[in-house]
Amino acid sequence: MNNFTLKFNNPELELQYQEEKIQKIRKRVFYLFMALGLILNISKVILDIVEFKPFTKYINYTLIGIIIVLVPVSIKWPIHIRYTLMVANISTALLQMNFTDTTSPQMYYSYGSNFTQFQTCAYFVSDFLDSVVQVICHTLIKSSITIYQTESVDPQDILMSVGAAIIISMVIYISDSHSRKEFLQNVCENIWCQQLPEIIKKPYFQITYNKNLLQYNVLSWNEVERFPSYCDQMCQGCNVRSFLRMYKSDDKELGYQLQELITGTINVHNGKYKFKIRIINIGVDYTHKIIILDNTLTQNTDLTLMMSIKKSMSFYIKQSSNKSCQVFFNWGMMSLLLINDFTIQEIQLYKLIKKLNAIYQKQKQFDFFVKGDQTIVFTGYINLIRIYMIQVYQILTQIYEHQEKKRKRHSENKPIPIFLSIYKETDTICIQLPPTLNYLLFICKYTKNIFISQIEQTILAGPIQNDLKINFNTCVPYKKI
Repeated sequence: MNNFTLKFNNPELELQYQEEKIQKIRKRVFYLFMALGLILNISKVILDIVEFKPFTKYINYTLIGIIIVLVPVSIKWPIHIRYTLMVANISTALLQMNFTDTTSPQMYYSYGSNFTQFQTCAYFVSDFLDSVVQVICHTLIKSSITIYQTESVDPQDILMSVGAAIIISMVIYISDSHSRKEFLQNVCENIWCQQLPEIIKKPYFQITYNKNLLQYNVLSWNEVERFPSYCDQMCQGCNVRSFLRMYKSDDKELGYQLQELITGTINVHNGKYKFKIRIINIGVDYTHKIIILDNTLTQNTDLTLMMSIKKSMSFYIKQSSNKSCQVFFNWGMMSLLLINDFTIQEIQLYKLIKKLNAIYQKQKQFDFFVKGDQTIVFTGYINLIRIYMIQVYQILTQIYEHQEKKRKRHSENKPIPIFLSIYKETDTICIQLPPTLNYLLFICKYTKNIFISQIEQTILAGPIQNDLKINFNTCVPYKKI
């Protein structure tokens, strides 16, 4: 920000500030200023006509004309309200010519004070440079009219006018500077909220305590569904408040604990569920808190995770024939061993899929077909992609077997055809799943798969949508440890 003009060096930021100020206050003040000015000038013209004062009314005619021009311009180009407001405020200085020698001193003082108040309001909703231009114009016009009508120069009046102009310019400078700094702070807070998921890269939620309502308000969140006790039938705020009520730390509700100034990692529990969360206090008075779900789980949670994996493996083996039992067992063991293996190497996706197709064709129950670019090669986490594709194939076979049983075609002993296609987009390598696939059933099994939930965000550019398209991320910046 320029320290003299108080303009932002970034033109986009300056435009954003102007638009925000127009919407918040400047537009309202301008139209109220115009409406009141039109009413007062028309009423003055009517009174002059009734009282036969043909000379003073021309100033009011001029001001009415200025209003008629400025209002349509402001409606058509709202961004220029700052200039139309400046012109309108400067033109109010001409009203000094409406007063004559017959005007009583008290009435003259009262009118002058009212005009000054209106003009000051326009100063403070204008930018600093615009306000300085208005102050200088008002000072010059006021002094010129005074000298012209009195036919004399009062040094004391001139000094007071200059001193008042300097002081009010200093106050406006400070006020506009604070206004712009507050705008910058709001922009930084918005950017901070947008960047939090990229910075933290863990499930979290940001809250603040409302003392009037005696409840926590949720400001932002990321992957809050990974917190225990999450219910998709409730809103995010209700889920967070439920979490704070259900879980305890040091035999106290987590919600009560957070009202104290605590920070760092703490243990929380609810019955057999035990895990750690990290608390960060932010803000001047530490009323905002960020609660991060720690990856370090307790033994009970690890045991639950292992039991879920073993249960999934047992299910897959039971679904397979005895002949292929060893293959699926090996796949399960490989998935367990390599779930945290982030080895990076070149991947020939077509070749990988052909190998999986050959294994399933030996079962004579499914017949996988793949088409697309056979030359596609990209760099990625090879072992994680292998695990992911194995799980996707398992889900596909389960769903198609279920669909064929419903159609009563399984008795024909013909292999079930499943078609896949691979191709390359801008920054991703895509696998198109069969369009005949039951989307709801696939997503249900897909989201519940424990292996996929662990590695999906690492290897995919985005979650699977209704188009049933898998987008592999090809931008791997480094080898993860």
